Amino acid sequence: MSETTPVKDPRKARVIAKAVAGGTAGVASVALVAAVAALGSLAPRSSGGPVPQASVAVPAGDSLSVCPAPPRLVAGSGDGTDAQFSPESSSASSVFRGLTLTAPDGRTPASRIRGLDGNSLRELSKASPATDGAASGLPDQKAVIAPDQAPAAGQVLQSGTLDGQATQGTAVLSYTAGDGDLQGLAAASCLAPSSDAWLLGASTQVGRTAVLNLSNPGTTAATVNLELFGDKGQIKAPGSRGLSIAPGQSRSLVLAGLAPEQNALAVHVMSTGGPVAATIQQSVLRGLTPGGVDFIAPTAHPGTSQVVTGLSLSGNAAAGRLGSGFEDAVPALALAVPGEQDAVVQLKVYGKSGQQALAQGVVNVPAGTVSLVPLNSLPDGDYTVSVTSDASVLASARVVRGTDAKKPTDFAWAPSTPAIGTSQLIGVPAGGGSILEFGAPRGTAEVSYRPITADGAVQQAAKVTLAAGTTTTADVPASAGGSPVVGYLLSASGDPAYVSLVQTQDKGTGVSVVAAPASSAGLDSLPVRLGH
Repeated sequence: MSETTPVKDPRKARVIAKAVAGGTAGVASVALVAAVAALGSLAPRSSGGPVPQASVAVPAGDSLSVCPAPPRLVAGSGDGTDAQFSPESSSASSVFRGLTLTAPDGRTPASRIRGLDGNSLRELSKASPATDGAASGLPDQKAVIAPDQAPAAGQVLQSGTLDGQATQGTAVLSYTAGDGDLQGLAAASCLAPSSDAWLLGASTQVGRTAVLNLSNPGTTAATVNLELFGDKGQIKAPGSRGLSIAPGQSRSLVLAGLAPEQNALAVHVMSTGGPVAATIQQSVLRGLTPGGVDFIAPTAHPGTSQVVTGLSLSGNAAAGRLGSGFEDAVPALALAVPGEQDAVVQLKVYGKSGQQALAQGVVNVPAGTVSLVPLNSLPDGDYTVSVTSDASVLASARVVRGTDAKKPTDFAWAPSTPAIGTSQLIGVPAGGGSILEFGAPRGTAEVSYRPITADGAVQQAAKVTLAAGTTTTADVPASAGGSPVVGYLLSASGDPAYVSLVQTQDKGTGVSVVAAPASSAGLDSLPVRLGH
């Protein structure tokens, strides 16, 4: 531990209403937080383990998928934290695409693309009138498709309710550039706004630029407090608390102004008032050679068990020999322990044929710190990482591409995620080639995945059976039924199964990892996390 240690006050417990995938991130969620805020002061102090969740009934609200602005080059930092941007490269291209599922009988919810300020950019569908009863099964279910477009700023896909139930929608933003300092490939699922989010993996070392983007798509002002954890402990940074974000506005913060010279940061974003969507734009520049660009998305909340999929390794052995300045151009697992108890963490990695040996299978991580575990001992392949610990941890994995020190490289961070549910969407980013990567670390599972195409059709399901302790991949075809594939509807049964989408460039070293946002469709209650 360093001189800077976590400061936790058990009298100042907070209550986090976690709206899974954006179904209720509006007035209902804000009212819920206010209604149970007093309960937080009664929460027992945790020594690092998770606090059991309760469920609280709330009215369903519109589903929001909030996309960040396309990557932009940081030209200055004003007072040291607020970002200023310069024009992007001449070949940079960004594509927004989204979709909203209809009801099982084909009725459509009201859906639209809008700006953060609430102004409509494109109306997609109007709400169908109510019927006496909904059909069962999926024979008539379709999707309302948001046509691909090039966004100039952050956008929101908004999907209304049907029959008092939240509907499912998802959007994805992809970026590619063949020149300039932000050369590479980046993609991210657009997020539901939240009052509590963790982001892991940002680097603020020389040549590394990490910009935290906070967006408030609601009608209530948000006040954001940040907790920052580095390799030596918690970082008490002036300017990290009381950040005001007006309704319909966003704010970008250069993390090096808050926590300089960090190999990997854990950033805890806590919002009161209105919920916010948080991502980190991370880029690397080694001298004059671009080292990649990525969106770092939130990980699963701290817990004693985490699972990361999307660890797709190519050229791993050669990447490990790139030499000085390329220490972050090798795959690694980031582990953060935000509590006050040191953690003993067991790591297991599963490939197509089962468990793979690791150079470090057990790692000790001091309380309040972030550690990086190299994964360059693994052969090339696709892997799922299982993390278990005696104290709550966060986990995220770095994927890299590129084996020539004189040419551009790229990277992506794969966050830990919840298991696949019974109805879950993932968007397919535009461009390049993609695979779905499924993992079942603890038991046998069956996953159904139905392609959704640009004509709105929900295609016939493909199924995969996952043996315990294995990883399986499925290619994403360019089209199905004669129309481009823009997303998937997933469903899992059996033991927990996990998924990520890995995208690579047809030519070049670009790589990105897209996590499937959790779904709240059909839920009539929200999990409430008691913590402090």
